Amino acid sequence: MPRNFVSGLENREEIWKEFEQGHLTGRLGRSEEVVSLAVYLASDESTFMTGAAIPIDGGWSVQ
Repeated sequence: MPRNFVSGLENREEIWKEFEQGHLTGRLGRSEEVVSLAVYLASDESTFMTGAAIPIDGGWSVQ
């Protein structure tokens, strides 16, 4: 989604760096990081979890 947002803009590199700096980790997330949580939640390892909200946002919600 961010790639589509910046695709038509002139200063893409600068905007991309600002996106990255907006996270406490200093980078954008990868698809694999979201998939890892989904796999965990679908596995037997998470059978005792109930009603949890787990943000995968690189610290965005903490700021």
